[in-house]
Amino acid sequence: MSNSKVKIKLLCLLVLITLVLSGCAPLATKKAPAGGGIFKSSDFGENWSQKAQSLDNYDMAFMVFDPQDENTAYVSFNGAGVYKTIDGGETWQGTTISSGTFTDLAIDHLNSSVIYAINGNKIIKSVDAMTTWFDIYVEVRPDQYLLNLLTDPYNSNILYASTTSSIIKSTDYGNSWKLLSWREPKIKKLYQSYKNNDTLYAWTEKGLYKSTNGALDWIDFNQGLTKFSASTNLNWINFDPQTEIFYAATTNSILQSTDGGNTWKEIPTLFDFKKVSIKSVVYNPKNLNEIIFPYNNTLLKTDNGGKSWKSLKSIPTQRDITYLIVDPYHTDSVFAGTTKPPKTKK
Repeated sequence: MSNSKVKIKLLCLLVLITLVLSGCAPLATKKAPAGGGIFKSSDFGENWSQKAQSLDNYDMAFMVFDPQDENTAYVSFNGAGVYKTIDGGETWQGTTISSGTFTDLAIDHLNSSVIYAINGNKIIKSVDAMTTWFDIYVEVRPDQYLLNLLTDPYNSNILYASTTSSIIKSTDYGNSWKLLSWREPKIKKLYQSYKNNDTLYAWTEKGLYKSTNGALDWIDFNQGLTKFSASTNLNWINFDPQTEIFYAATTNSILQSTDGGNTWKEIPTLFDFKKVSIKSVVYNPKNLNEIIFPYNNTLLKTDNGGKSWKSLKSIPTQRDITYLIVDPYHTDSVFAGTTKPPKTKK
């Protein structure tokens, strides 16, 4: 065989090997998605799709819906700032808050161009739909951390904010603040009723407290909860300000109140008593018996108030599902956020 024919055969062999290897290479290096970002279901949890895949590695902190525009919402990711959707959660884009961790965000109910956010020890405000920001409050007291914000649904001048052990209130659009006489346990979050805007609830490390005069005075509001084990050790509260319906996740169970927290009932789950600590829970406002809660990276759903449960089609993630929220405008739509599971000790 001539040298030229041998060279041609060798060249063809090298080309063939290169093609095979190039075809296999992507399979060897392709990584599975981290499974973060935002997940959305349009059929109350039956099917899910991942949104905002560019935020795949970030932990979701919270989601807030625009009180005037049903297609607009904001979502915060720890370390990645705040993102916005204008198409009901299908696509997301960055805002001027493009980095960092934000604890809460509140929108003026009468003018959604006015937005407030907690940034570290500051409350910041925008009056031009997040184009520019300025500080309106700085927390300088030691061992105090700003937790959440409320904008009064009927009076734009009234704002509330909570720290771990205090409540502050503004009656002039956040220009000045008054320290209220909170003397109760450490606060986790405040809630305000839209049925009566002077009614507020405080979720604390020792259960629920209630005010009926604009957060000036508070009463222990656990009398309806005390018959349930671990009832004051609440992991999550889902409160509808329009109806004052509560769903609470405890270290043992799910509790439901349909009368503003006066009376409660327990929703049975699949798990043995005291075996699973439920981290979050959502319900369908059109059907109170339709409930979803996560267990690690799986979602469980009941259509009959806990008499039976089923496992939903898994969200494509290996992360823990830790945040659930129902779209108040489209109640069949549910959004889910995840966090990286804690590392197990070897």
